[in-house]
Amino acid sequence: MLIHPDSALTPRQAPRLLGFLLPLLLLTACAAPLRSDYLRMQAKAHDGALAPGDTVTIVESSSTKGEPVTTRGMVASDGQLDLGALGEFKVSGRTPRSLRDELAHNLSLPSTQLSVRSHAPAAGRAFVFGKVSEPGRIALTQYSTLSAAVRQALPSKELADVRKIRLLRGKVPNEREMIFDLTQIERGGVDPILMDGDILVVPATPLGKIFAPMQGSDESPQPESSQVEASEG
Repeated sequence: MLIHPDSALTPRQAPRLLGFLLPLLLLTACAAPLRSDYLRMQAKAHDGALAPGDTVTIVESSSTKGEPVTTRGMVASDGQLDLGALGEFKVSGRTPRSLRDELAHNLSLPSTQLSVRSHAPAAGRAFVFGKVSEPGRIALTQYSTLSAAVRQALPSKELADVRKIRLLRGKVPNEREMIFDLTQIERGGVDPILMDGDILVVPATPLGKIFAPMQGSDESPQPESSQVEASEG
């Protein structure tokens, strides 16, 4: 409903306008940045999930085959894991337990005869949350940068505010929080090298705060159903 600046609201129009604006104001007010302790809890929940760069070891023990059979593979950048004769699987974000159960089903074996273990790269891992399509853990290399990690997580073009990326580093009580502008980094600004345990949060634009009310905030991690379990031994 458009209202000319020179025209006054009638008694009938005022409640309608208020009813239109109030939900928008409430959504914006509810989009406060998440506290660091909550983000660290989410990072811990995601830490056991498989991610690109992880080495996965499958051990099949069967009394009919004698010696255990070991198969290894590395999760590729697209989240795929090639296990040779066992097949290729999309594993990024999944738990070792879910992969073990799928393999056991494919091989018609009891799950107790399979062991699935994952090992992150020696450089460590970081976590990206917020308005991104691929939130969660990112395996680091020696020279992994903030900009590369954000791009890997696929920020939303319309809803992500890449000018105010939060970086949480260190442990409580000596935790530090820094803000970086991805647009400045791409123009030649300092692109920090990530350290093991770093948490990045890509906040929402004003448009993102309005049109993503189901997330409850502008920095929502993955749903609880995707949270990870411990690696199966």
